[in-house]
Amino acid sequence: MKRIFILVVNIIMLTSYMKSQNVEFNPLLAPWNTPFETPPFQQIRTVHYLPAFTSAITEAKIEIDEITRCKETPSFENTIEALERSGATLSRISGIFFNILEANASKDLQDVAKEIIPLVTDYQNYVSLNEALFLRVKEVYDKQAELELTSEQKMLLKNSYLSFTRAGANLNPEQKKQYEVLTRELSKLSLTFKDNVLAATNDYFLHITNSADMKGVPEQEKQIAAAKAKAQNLEGWVFDLSAPSYIAFMKYAENRDLRKKLYIAYNSRGFYGNNSNSDVVVQLANKRLALANLLGYPTYADYVLETRMAKDKDTVMNFLKRMIQTSREAALIETTELQEFSTLNKDLQRWDWSFYANQLKNQKYNFDEQEVKPYFELENVKGGVFELTNKLYGLQYKLDKT
Repeated sequence: MKRIFILVVNIIMLTSYMKSQNVEFNPLLAPWNTPFETPPFQQIRTVHYLPAFTSAITEAKIEIDEITRCKETPSFENTIEALERSGATLSRISGIFFNILEANASKDLQDVAKEIIPLVTDYQNYVSLNEALFLRVKEVYDKQAELELTSEQKMLLKNSYLSFTRAGANLNPEQKKQYEVLTRELSKLSLTFKDNVLAATNDYFLHITNSADMKGVPEQEKQIAAAKAKAQNLEGWVFDLSAPSYIAFMKYAENRDLRKKLYIAYNSRGFYGNNSNSDVVVQLANKRLALANLLGYPTYADYVLETRMAKDKDTVMNFLKRMIQTSREAALIETTELQEFSTLNKDLQRWDWSFYANQLKNQKYNFDEQEVKPYFELENVKGGVFELTNKLYGLQYKLDKT
């Protein structure tokens, strides 16, 4: 009865919100009647995310509550499997949202993220700090020797138990409050860090009006730079800090001073001005250390690496030292070769590396990326993929005109 009441309230709230935003249909919450149930990206708009997360989190909490209210003795099926199945809608929506936030963030999406991320963090704490839920998981974990579990089930049980202990389940009430505060602060700081990097990236551009400064830049890259300038109602050419634009200029532009200017701008993003992360990284480091210490780990590295292949920071550091020793000799040979080729000798700087390395590659191997690019136009790449998968797997493709 309580579940039905919560669902009704949630539907009313969601409907009211969607009407206020002039949204009648939310593709994130509807069945995906697409091939292999792939996300209908063409239908998804930024306004859909917050109501979808709100609904999915409410649904996930109900599923968690059902597990904790179960009157049966905790078992692998009614506890571990049920926990694994819970939050499916939330996981589906999160996969879309956070991937797009990383790959194609916009100001509107970042603003929505500031509302969504605290909700997700609170839900994660709702699960990990849920004493009744953890007691059920622990009971199953403690009697696993008596259970006839497959290797896959044993792994799921181990990971489920470990995820709770690593997320504060064994803390006392006061410590759990500290954990909640730290996780909220860390999620906000992480988002602030990304916002600052994106803002710094978008705020800077190199505007060139003298054609002599474009010497060495291929015609195709010139056209792209001219289009960027035109989009800003500027004459000439614009290179920004997006990877394709930045890499093209650093690789081909003969003007060393401008390469240096763009290099410094790119590598100092989020370090100066209104978008500085200088204070943010200090706060992140301190709060991560506080979180690790709260959970019983000497450093944040020890906490993170516990579930990784390396297991501890000493293994990582020893690997890095061996890698440096192994690669140093080859790196010095390459550096000397490039210094001599460039005639800059010891004056070869980091903003020179891509430019001269590209020239040396062309000379040694007679290879020019600009000559290869026409073969990698979108339609050519799609055709190549279709042909390859047809030869390998016998797949055939037909345009769906519905």
